[in-house]
Amino acid sequence: MAREGDNAGPTLLVIAIVVLVVVLTTTALRITVRAKRHALGGDDYTIAAASLLTIGRVTCQIISVQHGNGRHREFLAIEDYQYINFLTWLTQLFLFPILCLLKISVCLLVLRIKSTKQLRIGLWSLIVLLILTTLLPDIVLLAECDPVSAYWTSQADKCWPANVRIYSIYLQTCMFAINSPFLWARANNIAQPSPSSPMSSARCFPSQWSGT
Repeated sequence: MAREGDNAGPTLLVIAIVVLVVVLTTTALRITVRAKRHALGGDDYTIAAASLLTIGRVTCQIISVQHGNGRHREFLAIEDYQYINFLTWLTQLFLFPILCLLKISVCLLVLRIKSTKQLRIGLWSLIVLLILTTLLPDIVLLAECDPVSAYWTSQADKCWPANVRIYSIYLQTCMFAINSPFLWARANNIAQPSPSSPMSSARCFPSQWSGT
């Protein structure tokens, strides 16, 4: 039975803050080490971009808790409930670009360590596919309802069936699931640089927490 005092918000808040601290710490360490070795590359910039987007996503989560996220719907004012839905919509827009940037970073990291013609073709094709499948769910989120605000107000003249959004997310998730083992296998099995090489720190802190 729902009780007015039930509130999972503080737990959500702690998790969001812990995730943000981990993301910023690991990213800062990675960038600092690479910068001191004069070895910054595209993989570092994409990780940094993912971290910035994570700040935006976690900020939305923190604000939503302040408006009652974590409490039962019947105990929320309609304005707070709609604002929480709006912030949830924003976090979904952030999520898939973050995951995409993480995967692109791994691709670029592999290419920095070893760059054969076959590997370049395969990984750049994968990067293009990652970008396209990332755009799909975000486009669906933006176009799903007319007007867009109907997503969080539930007042729409017309909305696409929920299955359209769900299937677009499934497609993107399947894409990540299929390419993740390949990427990590390539990153872990590829020829290792010497300890004195600027790339000896290439595998430190991939910051996969950014997608949390």
